[in-house]
Amino acid sequence: MKGFRGRLLPLALGVLALGLPALPVVAPAGAQPARKAASEVRVAWGDPRAEVGETTRVVATVRPRHVARRVTLQVRRHGRWTAVVSKVARGRVAFQVHHRRAGTTRYRVRVVPTRHLRVARSRVHAYRVAPPVPVLPPPDHHQPPPLPDGLLLGVAYGSNQEPAPHERAAGTGLHLRRVFWRADQVERAVSTARADVAAGRTSVASFKLPRTWAEMAAGAGDAWARDLADRMDAVPGEVWIALHHEPERDQPDILDWTRMQQRLAPFFDRDNIRFGVIMTGWPQFVAKDPVFAPARMWPHGAPVDWMGFDVYQTLGMKASSTWTDLGVFWPQIERFAASVGVPWGLTETGITDQGWADPRGRTFFADLTAAVSRHGGSFISYFDTEINADGTWGLKASKWDRWIDLMRVAGRRSVSSDAAGSST
Repeated sequence: MKGFRGRLLPLALGVLALGLPALPVVAPAGAQPARKAASEVRVAWGDPRAEVGETTRVVATVRPRHVARRVTLQVRRHGRWTAVVSKVARGRVAFQVHHRRAGTTRYRVRVVPTRHLRVARSRVHAYRVAPPVPVLPPPDHHQPPPLPDGLLLGVAYGSNQEPAPHERAAGTGLHLRRVFWRADQVERAVSTARADVAAGRTSVASFKLPRTWAEMAAGAGDAWARDLADRMDAVPGEVWIALHHEPERDQPDILDWTRMQQRLAPFFDRDNIRFGVIMTGWPQFVAKDPVFAPARMWPHGAPVDWMGFDVYQTLGMKASSTWTDLGVFWPQIERFAASVGVPWGLTETGITDQGWADPRGRTFFADLTAAVSRHGGSFISYFDTEINADGTWGLKASKWDRWIDLMRVAGRRSVSSDAAGSST
């Protein structure tokens, strides 16, 4: 036996050297199975709004880190799980979500379970994907009619009141009358446009809509738009029309506003109507928010005759105590207007009483009209009302006097840059 045991030891060592499988280890009776490690996955999904063709960067974090080194992540979309990565460096991984179809798509990320790891799932996230904005070719028949040389003057007065006090004081009429209407005020808007034509003025009318931008873009407002266009076209003179002015941040997706303009603008391509769009100006040219970039918001391919911006001197506004150099606006607006081939002007402007009291404010009208005219602007409309106002814009005292002086220079004709510069 002693010799046999001596020969058995080298044999056992040889088996181990050959790498043959070891005999299974039997757990003692009553022992508990090994517990799987817990894991957690958190996901930074980015902006829930997107457009068809866009890509969103997503970052998933798996915890704990020592577990994350050997996990497989999957993404669930359209009811199917798809692997996105098999190893996660330092517990974090980034991947791309490609938006290929319009509508609401729900996503979820999970850690694939293993022998040692329990499954972990993220919360469900929904992307609202809009169809791409169509870039339509410009219609061959549409060419924006030229506006008169120089500047046309207008006012928004009170609650859509007739600007008779201004015209009596100046001894001459205004070119434009800026008015604001709800969707259910078509009858009153038509009556006002007729009165303006009779007085030698042109209504510059903006309308709020009966439905949301998205609904209007889908055709829900076609009957309303067609009726408005038919009735305005019957006015015996020219009418300027815009739909939902200053749209920034009014509804969730600004591109719905763009699509709405593209759908409805052709209804207003009539002999007596000039159709325009009105942006605020500050988000585009001062804040430079890419969401509201003018080229992104512009309804490419739609028959648009003019564009308006609402540019104010901010000193004295509720949220501003600084003087704004309005000179930053004009070259940028001029370049953009040239890029789309449409004349531009100020559908609203104003200066507060505090701004007027500043030494720089006393030349506000002269500086404004000269600069706008020099950069190719076609019209200016002053916001002479305290309704929905964020400042004391009303014309009074010396501010009123300087505006009346400017109207006398206009004299029912356009204001040249030379005359504008000497209006005070």
